[in-house]
Amino acid sequence: MPVNAAPAAKPPAKKAVAKPAVSEDQFMQTLQEKISSTPNKIPVDKDTKVVVMINITGTGALQSVTVKESSGIAELDAEAVARVKSAAPFGPMPPGFKTGLNLTYTFQFKAAIRAGAPQEKVDTEPYMQELARKVSDVWSPPDVPKSCTVSLNFVLDKEGKVKTVEVTRSSGFEVVDDKAKQAVMRAAPYGDLPEGLNILPVRYMFAAGPSEGGAEKYQWNGKPLEKANWQVSRSGSTLKPLDVSKKVENQVNDRKWKIQDEIESLKGRLEKATAQDKKAEILADIGRNYRKINDFENATRSFEQAAAILKTENTADEAILKAELAEAYFTKGENDKAFGLFEESAAKLRTSKTENSPELKKVLQEYARALYKVKRTEEADKLYAEIRSLK
Repeated sequence: MPVNAAPAAKPPAKKAVAKPAVSEDQFMQTLQEKISSTPNKIPVDKDTKVVVMINITGTGALQSVTVKESSGIAELDAEAVARVKSAAPFGPMPPGFKTGLNLTYTFQFKAAIRAGAPQEKVDTEPYMQELARKVSDVWSPPDVPKSCTVSLNFVLDKEGKVKTVEVTRSSGFEVVDDKAKQAVMRAAPYGDLPEGLNILPVRYMFAAGPSEGGAEKYQWNGKPLEKANWQVSRSGSTLKPLDVSKKVENQVNDRKWKIQDEIESLKGRLEKATAQDKKAEILADIGRNYRKINDFENATRSFEQAAAILKTENTADEAILKAELAEAYFTKGENDKAFGLFEESAAKLRTSKTENSPELKKVLQEYARALYKVKRTEEADKLYAEIRSLK
């Protein structure tokens, strides 16, 4: 009797597990690593660079690579192009790059050290720690939709001035890349390099992201305030809302940067000035700008240089400048120097033709305020009486 047999049931097909999409940051890091790991076959006598334009398709394949900024050496330009081609393909691509990607890449070719040249290991760690502090002081990350990082390469000369600065890995936001370059320039100069170094290449990374917008967290009766939007009043008995935002912080930093830009501009004018009175005027302006950003060390130094130029002229300008120098010394806590300069300034203005001038009143007012702050009220009262007697 024939037996009807049903075909054996097929096991259910396994579902393909989709690989997690690569992020834009991961892709850019992989691309950087692939290109930078390709060997350089051409030695150079001096440091130089080649900038190339790379076009990548939506699948991660290399579409084209061309020289955007030549080194001036044909073989070196060709080497840069060849290294990009040998590093391709660059996929898989992140979702945001599915239509393709155009980017620039900078090759830094460093001169080889001559054979037999003496080499000593230089400890750069203390220098780099101070450099990082200076950069951090001026870095104000812009508010962007998502977290990102930008990598820069910059080179310092023997005096710690920036010779070159360039973006080696973009954040994807032009405003972040530009702000990072500005921070490197505004923090300079970084001071003389450690002994034994003539140049110092530096690689630096900056981070930015969405503004959290909150204030610092405070505690009330030992318990943290979760929303971080309150502060304890001066008496410690009440709470007041605290309105602090990233926007305000950025405005403060932008103002500081503008003043630093003005200082650099004044320094450029100072180098070109030939007349001594003009040099003194510019130095005084530099000191006033330093004072605006609470850099009293440099303010004092600038005022001292200006006063030294005007010392032999015995003018009202010199007296006013001494009073400004006195204010800077007082802010630094060097009260004896400050009060001595206030006395010299006031004495000079009293005996000049500007005896009843607003300049004398202003100097006496600043002198009196300083005396009040250190509880020398009797002397301060005498100065205020003198101010009232002036016409």
